[in-house]
Amino acid sequence: MSDTSPQMRASHMRANVASLSMLGADGERIRRDHPDLVEPVERALRVSWLPLRLNAELIEAVEARCGDELTRAWVHASIGSSMKGTLLGPIVDGLVRLGLGPQHGLSRCQQGWNLLYRASGRLVCPVVERGHTQLVLKDTPPPIRT
Repeated sequence: MSDTSPQMRASHMRANVASLSMLGADGERIRRDHPDLVEPVERALRVSWLPLRLNAELIEAVEARCGDELTRAWVHASIGSSMKGTLLGPIVDGLVRLGLGPQHGLSRCQQGWNLLYRASGRLVCPVVERGHTQLVLKDTPPPIRT
């Protein structure tokens, strides 16, 4: 696989696949109907890089089956699971143990992005005003842009 193709860590995609269970029968149907999206993720080593298009197509499958509202809830649950996972969990736990708030975590958002994505743009967190930060994706490839 080319180093310039957009990629995502298998562990992050695994959180998305695991979260299909929250969709009940719809999640099971998506698993059955899209083994080409689910099986490569489940077979991959957690630290492997997988094509980002697998994740984009999984999101599209969930949206087509479940609609916007449930898809947003599923994405939120998947992100929560990733925040507790093997790559981001130790970072989040460390910030909490040190008593540091979200602003400190957001100041490291690019490092977190780089742990999860490759050739997929940049995540920047400019301070909009005191106490408010905005997450901005820049230079993103089509699988993220759409």
